[in-house]
Amino acid sequence: MCATRWVQKHEAVITLEEIIVPVSTALEEIDQWKDKDAASGAHSLLCAIQNSPFLVTLSILARIMVSSLVLSRALQKVQLDLVTAIQYADQLLSDLTDSRSRAEEEFAKIYKEASKLATDLGVTLQKPRTTTRQTHRDNLEPDTEEEYFRRSVYIPFLDRFITELLLRNKYYLRLIAATI
Repeated sequence: MCATRWVQKHEAVITLEEIIVPVSTALEEIDQWKDKDAASGAHSLLCAIQNSPFLVTLSILARIMVSSLVLSRALQKVQLDLVTAIQYADQLLSDLTDSRSRAEEEFAKIYKEASKLATDLGVTLQKPRTTTRQTHRDNLEPDTEEEYFRRSVYIPFLDRFITELLLRNKYYLRLIAATI
């Protein structure tokens, strides 16, 4: 991954979602090695990727990255002007806002993908346990795991992404107005 090329970050997330099963299989093998450092590291990574919140978040992030890949690729073009860049951003914003208005329906598709990943990894998706007094994560009382992840991960992530995109769009629109 490259710190300055967002397209590579998009592709890394999308690729990880596609190859997570073989990665898990490789980590299971490495976990059995006699080399304690390698086995310990593999075990830690294996526990992390077989975690329900990780799998759901990966599926959410991959879906958002697919949506924003067009904008990221356009922003790397040498001949791109600011007006065209804002048009790409507006299109992404429109798509994300539409997804947000249909959050239940959109997340059902994402959750189905996450469930398939979990099944392929031999894991059951379940929400984190709740206690009477939690301070470091959402203390929701959803009826299902899908509802929990939609309300505590998907919607807040989508809202934040939309907000950040809006803030940047407003900044660049003011920049254009100042140069006219």
